[in-house]
Parts: sequence; C-alpha cells; structure tokens
Amino acid sequence: GVDFVRDVNLGNDIKLKGNVVVIGGGNVAIDVARSATRVGADKVEMFCLENRQQMPALGEEIEEAEAEGIVI
Repeated sequence: GVDFVRDVNLGNDIKLKGNVVVIGGGNVAIDVARSATRVGADKVEMFCLENRQQMPALGEEIEEAEAEGIVI
C-alpha cells in the first residue's frame, strides 16, 4: 500500500479501472483507497476485521473516505 500511495503522490503514470478492494482499516488502507479513487477506480470498497468504531484509522480520515464515496 505504501508503495502505491508513494507512486501516486510522485505523479507516476498510474491508472486504475473497475472495482478496487482494499483490505485493512488503518490510515495506510484509507490512503490507498482514497488514492485509488483519484487515479480512476470506478468503485472502491474497504474490508477490515474491525467494525467502524474499532478501526485503527483516524475518525476524520474515515469520514473523508466515506465522503469520497468509498464503501467501508
């Protein structure tokens, strides 16, 4: 996930199509999901073991991801 986010932020030519599934509930997973939407993914869904209240990601990050249309 870190490599993907770094490549997107460096402006490398990354394009996604279709649906993307991100496994994890931490801040890196949120960053991956949000970056995927920015490089063309049609739909991004996140799956993690924790429920929303127990996710290790910051609440603000989760809210921003949901506002961008990411399904958690």
